[in-house]
Amino acid sequence: MSRSTGCLHPLAVAALLACSWVLPAQAAASQMAANSAELRLGEYSCIGSGGQILIGLGFRALPGNKYVSLDNKDGGTYSYDADARTVTFVDGFLTGYVGENVEDSRFNIHGASCGPA
Repeated sequence: MSRSTGCLHPLAVAALLACSWVLPAQAAASQMAANSAELRLGEYSCIGSGGQILIGLGFRALPGNKYVSLDNKDGGTYSYDADARTVTFVDGFLTGYVGENVEDSRFNIHGASCGPA
């Protein structure tokens, strides 16, 4: 009967060390993927508090977290954080706008209600 000395083979130690570096990176990438999402594709309109359509905020959501103006002249990208329930327009004609309280692809920007048209 052999007795364990509590030592690991050097290759096993190397494998464990490698895993300790890989797993946090994989977990972070997985968490980022879980938090990011896309809006429902298609045309979006925004309606102000008086019930008027706000033409300047209308856009069309495209694949790959991209968007374009309704006249197809200006476009940009957005990021959607599902956990924070926010849509942030990163660049393009809506740069700096943040949609809050995202639910079923509907959100609010400065008191305007935006969603699929």
